Amino acid sequence: MCYGWDKIKIEKSGDEATQNADYKRWLHAHFVGCIYVFVPSGVVVASAVNAPGSWHDSEIATNCKLYDKLQSVFDSSSGKAIVDSAFSETLPLYDQVWEA
Repeated sequence: MCYGWDKIKIEKSGDEATQNADYKRWLHAHFVGCIYVFVPSGVVVASAVNAPGSWHDSEIATNCKLYDKLQSVFDSSSGKAIVDSAFSETLPLYDQVWEA
């Protein structure tokens, strides 16, 4: 499995709270965050979409319960995953990943 993320640029919201959550200061724009977990065939087996753009990808994975979804995939397949440095080393399933 591979773990990938993307920030999708969106229009500025009229609601101030939403606007603040989606604003990424260092990019000077508004985004939503998405994480996809896919297998070599290209099938997405878990995802977290439309998270506030101000969140780091590790925050998205935690708050959208993506780690729980990954654990169930690992339990059913005994697979391994390739992840980047944002993947938390403190998780019980960390021994099932390879860091890219």
